[in-house]
Amino acid sequence: MSNSSVDTRALVEGGILSGLTVLLTLLAIYIPLLWLVVQLIQALPVMILTVRHGIKPGLIASVVTAILIFMLGNPLAALSLFSVAPAVLVMGWGIKEGKKAAGCIALGTFSGFLAKLAVIALSIKVLKINFLLEFEEQMKAGVATALEFYKASGIDEAKLQELVHSSEQLLPVLLIMIPAFLVVIAAAEAFLNFWLTAALLRRLGQGIEEGLPPLKYWDLPKSFIYGWMLSLASYWAGAYYFGGQALTYKFGANCFMLFSSLLFLQGFAVLSFFLVKHNVPRLLRILIGIVVLFVPLLNLIMLYIGGFDMYANFRKLPRKE
Repeated sequence: MSNSSVDTRALVEGGILSGLTVLLTLLAIYIPLLWLVVQLIQALPVMILTVRHGIKPGLIASVVTAILIFMLGNPLAALSLFSVAPAVLVMGWGIKEGKKAAGCIALGTFSGFLAKLAVIALSIKVLKINFLLEFEEQMKAGVATALEFYKASGIDEAKLQELVHSSEQLLPVLLIMIPAFLVVIAAAEAFLNFWLTAALLRRLGQGIEEGLPPLKYWDLPKSFIYGWMLSLASYWAGAYYFGGQALTYKFGANCFMLFSSLLFLQGFAVLSFFLVKHNVPRLLRILIGIVVLFVPLLNLIMLYIGGFDMYANFRKLPRKE
């Protein structure tokens, strides 16, 4: 096949996929309930284009799509595309070059994190919109709503004051952990886009070099538990010796959040392994997974299961010494 025919095909596919991305974004603008879902998969067409035709057509499609969204939608929607486009471009290039799945997702997470920092800085500098202040206001509003709910439910006044005090202490910690939250969001976006792209490529008869293993076999190196312990020590020691504004405390808090997320993922993989092993129906497994994700106590249980699994190897997986 000649280069001109390949370029024409890439151009046609790029136009179709760009139009699909614009349509998804406009739907999310006018139907806010769809925004979270669209944000996660918004750049998926760009990633598929990059895998099939290379990074140059993907980059051109990203820029054209962002311009169209800016003209037909709003600047914030265009910025949201730029917050994830670098990640899908890098992962698409990685898949095309035959890189390993874990490496692609790691590169996508790093690129996505940097892109989100750039978008936040640009929004503050050019659009005069401070996402960090908006996040703080939303957190305060959420806490106030929760406290009003507890108050209306007839909770004891002493308990209510205790909740108010806990919320006032928790909010500054959450604000300090914003970098870690951005990394977790970037990782979730990278994983979801990689997984969906791999599934769609298989449908199109274009497999990838190395896919992800099933969730039940995911296994982190034992060293991650030491990272979690060190980050916890830095978090506590920084607060005790240097105060809440010290770099040691902030660094430890963010690392603690990241390592805790990884240990939760390890525990979630253990849960998945035993649910499959005991032939729990797929729908019920999905429902259990959703409950575990949204119940804080179960989050904590999964974290500790993940930590203990580093040593106990509950699934008896083959591991390098």
